[in-house]
Amino acid sequence: MTWLGLHLQGKLDPNIPLDIYHRASDQEYGLQAADLFSWGVFRKYERGDTEWFNQFSDKVYGDKQYP
Repeated sequence: MTWLGLHLQGKLDPNIPLDIYHRASDQEYGLQAADLFSWGVFRKYERGDTEWFNQFSDKVYGDKQYP
């Protein structure tokens, strides 16, 4: 399991199964949407560009930067 999988598994109840699958984003529309949203968050924190993020800020339930 990857580092991310181990980290997530450590935060979940041991009775909750965790399965991570790798998919090509050009074939998975949901993954394309997640990539686009993540890109907007990246731009906010890495470049100080909030134009895209502000368009969807009403959909964000938590906005915290972790160290």
